[in-house]
Amino acid sequence: MILDGYRRIADEIGIQLAAGENLFSSSDFARFIKHGAVDIVPPDLHCSGGPTRLQLGLG
Repeated sequence: MILDGYRRIADEIGIQLAAGENLFSSSDFARFIKHGAVDIVPPDLHCSGGPTRLQLGLG
C-alpha cells in the first residue's frame, strides 16, 4: 500500500513529510493523515473542489 511507503519514509527521514498535491478528495487526505503517512498536506484547491469542500470533508 502506498501509505505504508510514505509512513516508512516519514519514520526514516526524521523531518516532516509533505504530500498531497495530487490528492483530490477529502477522503484521500483523511486517509493519509489518519495513517500518519504525512505531516503536511498542501492540496491543489482548484483540483480538490476548493477550501470549503475540503473543510466540510475533513471537519
